[in-house]
Amino acid sequence: MVLMAIIGELGSGKTLSLTYMAFRNWLKGKAIYSNYKLNFPHTRVKNIKQIDKMREGFFAGDELWLWLDSRASRKKVNIVVSSILAKSRKRGIHISYTTQSFRQIDIRIRNITDFFGIPKLSPDERYCTFHMVSNPGYERIRSFRFPTQPFFKLYDTAEEIDPDLEMDDEDDED
Repeated sequence: MVLMAIIGELGSGKTLSLTYMAFRNWLKGKAIYSNYKLNFPHTRVKNIKQIDKMREGFFAGDELWLWLDSRASRKKVNIVVSSILAKSRKRGIHISYTTQSFRQIDIRIRNITDFFGIPKLSPDERYCTFHMVSNPGYERIRSFRFPTQPFFKLYDTAEEIDPDLEMDDEDDED
């Protein structure tokens, strides 16, 4: 199980790449968890209890820095979520998350992140090239390219992530 940060500027293909990876994991029969709406079966995660329940699957965390902001590292939500994510290997969860800058993420998560993903959309947005790099070391692990059209349909490119992770026990699912 790994923890991967997908890093890039606005419009570089971060959420597109995250959705591509979530869909590929779903095709392999894995449970999919996400903090944004996907147009294929998944469990929507909106609160701490739901994060704590995640087992055996893939978590797609779009703009995860909104929940784990490095400038709010002492907030209770940061501490609790960081603790849960640090246990991802024992729980069989592969976690990938997007952020514009790695420094936006709480240092506890930065320290356990295994890989960086760096997407780049083609000028006509028909393809996305994805480079996977190790952390630390910055060694290229692999690169691949995928067509964008089938994956743009699997999420709402205009959806805004709710910055307030709920601390209560609501179990909303989409």
